Amino acid sequence: MRETLFGMLQKPIRKDPHLRDHAILLAIIALLLSFCLIFVHSMAQGIADTYALLGSGHLSVSGSYEGPDAYPVRSGNALLYGSDVTAPVMVKGVSAEYFTANRKTALHVSDLDLNASGKPWVIISERIARTLSVSVGDSVLLVLSQDDQFRPVLGVVSAIYDSGYAELDDLLVFCPISVMEAAGYPLATELLVTGDVSSEEQRLRKQGYFVTAWYEARSDLAENLQTSQNVVTGVFLAIAMLAAFFVSEFSASMVTDRKTEIATLKLLGMRDRSVRRLFLVAVFRLSLWSLALGTVLGGMLAYVLQPVFRLLGKSGIPALSYYLLDFPILIPWGRIVIVLVVLLLLSMASASLALRRIRSIQPVSLVQGW
Repeated sequence: MRETLFGMLQKPIRKDPHLRDHAILLAIIALLLSFCLIFVHSMAQGIADTYALLGSGHLSVSGSYEGPDAYPVRSGNALLYGSDVTAPVMVKGVSAEYFTANRKTALHVSDLDLNASGKPWVIISERIARTLSVSVGDSVLLVLSQDDQFRPVLGVVSAIYDSGYAELDDLLVFCPISVMEAAGYPLATELLVTGDVSSEEQRLRKQGYFVTAWYEARSDLAENLQTSQNVVTGVFLAIAMLAAFFVSEFSASMVTDRKTEIATLKLLGMRDRSVRRLFLVAVFRLSLWSLALGTVLGGMLAYVLQPVFRLLGKSGIPALSYYLLDFPILIPWGRIVIVLVVLLLLSMASASLALRRIRSIQPVSLVQGW
């Protein structure tokens, strides 16, 4: 008997236009939220990885260190002269082994011929090349400054890179480590860490090394990236609360449109709690499927638009010049699940409150309607 009563109302609920609108709304919200979370997280992680690969490594050990993924470097400030223009740069002296496959990918360079001429090789970014009006094969003058002494070095541009991150591209220049050693710049060793950076940092410090993690050397950058992700997550939680309000409106409208069916079920002996649970189960199932569908579509949209991001990053639009738009897509499942679970719980809570008006519908309304 109970299954018959439930079936009497369940089919109309599934075809209710308000539930259809409810499902579309939640799917669109889930799509936009998941897409934006993926975009912000991927861009932040891309910036962090690019800076770790090219800026200072995941860890920087003062002096010499022998180990896997350890690369000696000597860094300092300098002036780079083209034919008519001068640019202040940050020079990093490295060996050929420094340019691993991952670093070449980050720099967007393939083959590096570092022995093409007798002059020291110099690798500059596209932004610096445009500023100095130079290209591959042109000679440039690198003026190194150390201990109030200036050391000019005539080099040749052997490659031009484009990391996509303007903060590095505006300054970073590579040259042979022997050039920086002759100028007296101190030695450091950059380490790339595949596991937990903090644990590896503590291990090296216990062995007596002076170590600095990338997020300590650039605490402002690390804090900005973390704050950006937290702020975006907080904004989306607020949006989830707003969406829950619309869910309650849909639920209330659904009850209003089903007054006759609800009164009939009550006349046949069904309790308010059972009718309310029937509506709530229908809303919950539809909400769950809508959020899941929207999340999947949001992830697919992020992957589809990845080439568009890359084109925007290379478009030269000033407003986008300081954003890294060429990054691998990473899905922050933890943040997405938190936001969607909050949205689902708030939706069910608001729907439950809206469905309380079922109590006000009495079987006598059928008689009055007759």
